[in-house]
Amino acid sequence: MNTLNYEDKVLAAGAYAFFIPSLYIILTKKRRNKLLAFHAAQALLLWLSILLIFILLRTSLSLIWVLAYLPFLEWLANLVRLLILAYALYCGSRIFMEEKYRIPYLNFLAEALS
Repeated sequence: MNTLNYEDKVLAAGAYAFFIPSLYIILTKKRRNKLLAFHAAQALLLWLSILLIFILLRTSLSLIWVLAYLPFLEWLANLVRLLILAYALYCGSRIFMEEKYRIPYLNFLAEALS
């Protein structure tokens, strides 16, 4: 099945926006829909990447602040966080445009997981 009804589109968009729906899709019978499973796997990988970026960003800021406190780095870190979360929402909105949006580097793993 390569089409999504409105309920599945909302669920897939929610996976990009909130992380938990991607686990719901992957762990239940919703995974039978290949397109929905692809979006869930891709959203899960995106959120794991976001978590890794947040951890690396916070760790690097802490290490830099040991040497010198630079307040503009906190603003820069917040801007990076905002842009990453905006990208996740953008990916979710692409589902309503009836296309299989592929995130670079993550889509190959998502194909293998779905």
